[in-house]
Amino acid sequence: MNLIKYIFSKAFVRTLVKAGLFALLLVALAWFFLRFYTKHAEKVVVPKVEGMILNEAISKLKESTLSYKLIDSTFVKGKAGIVYAQIPTDSSLVKSEREIYLKVYRTIPPQKPVRFKVGEPLEIAKTKMLSKGFEIETKYQPGEFNNVVLGAYYGEEELKDGDLVGMGEKIKLVVSERKSTKVSLPNLYGMSLDGVKSSLGALSLNLDFPLYDASVISKSDTLNAQVFKQMPKYLNGKKIRAGSAVNVWLKLGVEAPVEDLPNVD
Repeated sequence: MNLIKYIFSKAFVRTLVKAGLFALLLVALAWFFLRFYTKHAEKVVVPKVEGMILNEAISKLKESTLSYKLIDSTFVKGKAGIVYAQIPTDSSLVKSEREIYLKVYRTIPPQKPVRFKVGEPLEIAKTKMLSKGFEIETKYQPGEFNNVVLGAYYGEEELKDGDLVGMGEKIKLVVSERKSTKVSLPNLYGMSLDGVKSSLGALSLNLDFPLYDASVISKSDTLNAQVFKQMPKYLNGKKIRAGSAVNVWLKLGVEAPVEDLPNVD
């Protein structure tokens, strides 16, 4: 009975009102705290950063109280460091400090293998290189066949199949061009490899893969080695077609001058 009387008393009503007001106060404080913490009511307009250099784009986003995150990159020559896409798009309304996702053209090109085979048709080599994103330049020199790859260069550096070069760089393909012109076959006996290259190059002849005998062991030996045999063999007055390949064998200790000894087997 006392409990029922208390429930209907003024004291109970005052206590109930105070409890309700206290609960409302707690709810209001929580709402204001969440609103401040999450900045729920703060909205900003996303600026347009697509087309900007990355550093400029970052500064622009910071001015708008936005942050950023790089999510993708690709390489296109001449566009290094430029933003090519943004998410959300410009003019979107987002919360302050929201991350804007950026896609940027890479500054450093990825390394790609240069694929070619000496002796393969030009069009096959070009197709493989273009598929890797390289630019192609061709340089023709006399050879035994038309449009056959003789070698590849990156700048002044001679390349081997599988060497890595930055995507988008220019690769120079040396390609054969068959000619009917005939030139005198030089006597290469006693020459160093550099001398052979110079002599053949001056006559539009190509050097085949040089071979060394067992006396040549170290790198310095290859520099000092001299020709003791060539193919085709040297004969006074012999002519061969421009672009033909000449092979040489080298060893240490070839002492006779070029003019004193004929080429021997």
